[in-house]
Amino acid sequence: TKSGVKPIYVSVGHKIDLASALQWVIECCRGHRLPEPTRLAHLAAGGSSLVEPDYRGRGVRAR
Repeated sequence: TKSGVKPIYVSVGHKIDLASALQWVIECCRGHRLPEPTRLAHLAAGGSSLVEPDYRGRGVRAR
């Protein structure tokens, strides 16, 4: 992680080890602290206008 930034909590889950979980989280962080799927869900839940529904069955997408 970057210095001066609060760390995020990553844990193992069903059929994934810690190393793989860390790799997925790092690959999903696109210049933001939170992984992109979590960040978009947080924005959508908060009613942000930066996120709109993706009617192709893929959830939400950033504008």
